Amino acid sequence: REPPSKLSEALQASNRACLQTLSGRILPEMFNTYLKMHAESTGQDGTRLSQGRKLALDAVRSFVRLADAALVAGLFKKLVARLLKVVSGEDEADKPNALPLAELASALVQHLGADSLDLALKVFAPM
Repeated sequence: REPPSKLSEALQASNRACLQTLSGRILPEMFNTYLKMHAESTGQDGTRLSQGRKLALDAVRSFVRLADAALVAGLFKKLVARLLKVVSGEDEADKPNALPLAELASALVQHLGADSLDLALKVFAPM
């Protein structure tokens, strides 16, 4: 989308740089919020909840586009490590987070570099 004015155009690069700088703090908080939303949704109206989770996941997808590729790869590795612990039975307490962890990890896949795509295939192919 093109900026509508000269001022917007001038601020676009600095705003993008600022968001990219903050993404290292914001994305993990977005992940935690998404996991918390999923945990607190037990027993509530499924239609409304799925819409809320979809919006939250879309926000993660939108924000991750601004993040540095190395940061995205690191976050993906952390999510996958946590997911694999849950799936393998190592972390029974985190078992309810298996689905949201997989959803978050899959939201990052399209923004991974070629070096991390091999890991994505190894993780998601058996599932």
